[in-house]
Amino acid sequence: MQTPPAPPPPPPPSPLGYAERSSTGALPANLRAVALLVPNVLAVMVLFLPMRGGSAPIDAIVDYVRELIRSGRQPRGSMTWDALVTGPFLLAIPLALWTIRLSIAPRPRVAERAIAWSMTLASLCMTMLCIGYCIVLDAYRFWPAAGAAIVVLALASIAVAMLWRLRNAWPTALLAMTGAWAANTTLTMFVVLSRTPLQFGAAMGLSVVVLQIAIGAICVRRWHAATATAGITPG
Repeated sequence: MQTPPAPPPPPPPSPLGYAERSSTGALPANLRAVALLVPNVLAVMVLFLPMRGGSAPIDAIVDYVRELIRSGRQPRGSMTWDALVTGPFLLAIPLALWTIRLSIAPRPRVAERAIAWSMTLASLCMTMLCIGYCIVLDAYRFWPAAGAAIVVLALASIAVAMLWRLRNAWPTALLAMTGAWAANTTLTMFVVLSRTPLQFGAAMGLSVVVLQIAIGAICVRRWHAATATAGITPG
């Protein structure tokens, strides 16, 4: 009696595990988020450090929300502008938590990456509105702030473009989120410096941004080389 033919072997997994619940799949083992752990955790501290007149970014956010609840309508004047500038500082909290999570277990679900991209885009929208305000409505005074923020955004865009083959994995999402926070922090710190002398909070914020850019550049170079060596191609 003739035995039935063996079933065909299952198809090989896609290079980045796009069809898997994890976003890492066959990512090289040396693609880790540990290098960004220190600056991204320090970013949370900036939210509570005094920037101008003893006020921290969290103070402007709390004041805006309190007034919104009390009056039931959109606060006017500088309160809305301050909230628009400082609101993206809240991105530091999920940024730090996600970097810690990726450092411990670099297998985020698809939903995690979707949430990360959503928060990043929301933060970028607020930052771009502020940049537009600086350029259009307040000539010369805030132009250095807008220019510095645009430079940081350009660097983050280059980093994401270099790792575009990993667009369905966590590295690009993490870099984009880090760049969004860094750009808004740069914008805010330069706006603050246009009004008041340098204070500890502003100095700390700019230091964290510089650290993120430096470590991010190293990560992009290593991750790009590792994925090229592993033969990972865009999915």
